[in-house]
Amino acid sequence: MEESLSYFSPEFLVKFFDKEIISREEHILKLKELQEEDNELAEEYIRKNLTCELDEVYRGAIAIDGRGHFLNSYDGHEYEEEVCGTTYFIYE
Repeated sequence: MEESLSYFSPEFLVKFFDKEIISREEHILKLKELQEEDNELAEEYIRKNLTCELDEVYRGAIAIDGRGHFLNSYDGHEYEEEVCGTTYFIYE
């Protein structure tokens, strides 16, 4: 997830930003600009403006997209199988 942080939707990320100094819209515009230009600068901007730990951002992303989106590069799905009473989660 850390490797894809700079690709997260600006509209999603600003939920975790301090919006007192710069408005939500200004953050979104700046992030879109940085994402088009330089992923490292975009990631730096994200980390600088967070009002929480990155884990909270990741949990929010998983809640929206699911674990499969980040763990399954084939089709983004999470498969669930039960074997002898134990549930296994499968990512291709």
